[in-house]
Amino acid sequence: MRRGLVDDHRTTTGSDGLSIGTGDVIQTRQNDADVQVANRQPWTVQSVGNDGTVWAKENGAGRKRQRTVRLPAEYMHLADASGVDVGVTRGRELNLLHIVADDVDHARER
Repeated sequence: MRRGLVDDHRTTTGSDGLSIGTGDVIQTRQNDADVQVANRQPWTVQSVGNDGTVWAKENGAGRKRQRTVRLPAEYMHLADASGVDVGVTRGRELNLLHIVADDVDHARER
């Protein structure tokens, strides 16, 4: 948001409880043949509707034309948060997370 890459004027809440806005990179959380999405498939949010649904464009599918789909909030979560979540939950004795930040406040925000 600081860099102006994500719009926080209209957001929705993903399955992880975090806010999602235009410009965020998200992942779908389940396979759905009707919507044509796969679990962990990456998307970039194009817009957020009044009802919390998201219009998202497919990331890196190798197609000439990337698809855009309409997704309910429960289908998705932030891609960055999901990547951290999986790794942090796999430790048997200790989970150690290193965060690159300018200061303590920036680290807490991240």
